[in-house]
Amino acid sequence: MLMMKASAEAPDVEFASARSVFRLDEKLEQTRRRLPLPQPPASPRSLMGRWVGATQGGGQVLEFLVTGDPLDWRPLAQVTIWFRNGKRESVLVIPPASTTPGTIDPGSLVRLALQIDAALTQDVAEIVMICGEGILRITL
Repeated sequence: MLMMKASAEAPDVEFASARSVFRLDEKLEQTRRRLPLPQPPASPRSLMGRWVGATQGGGQVLEFLVTGDPLDWRPLAQVTIWFRNGKRESVLVIPPASTTPGTIDPGSLVRLALQIDAALTQDVAEIVMICGEGILRITL
């Protein structure tokens, strides 16, 4: 209910009675109860990989075997590389030299081409990336 009060100054506006405010709070609470609870992020999936060679453009190719469940292979444009000394660096994925996105069955090899200098590959401890709807950790 909208009510106006007249005064010498600007009019005061009363937007709702206490009862309708209570009903609004009650409806909001009901809506919150119906919404799904946020799920904690899934723990990273860990796989073992190895460097297998270079790309034509100067990047390096990492290969790993899918084990366990099928892999929803949809890598983002960048990955995070963790070096053995604890430092990390973001590097670009080279999609044309990597495995085509899709569902990868267990027992299949996946190739991940990265824009990284060959001299740095020996110091890489692991690669962490968002892939599909999860986090993938590739240990070298």
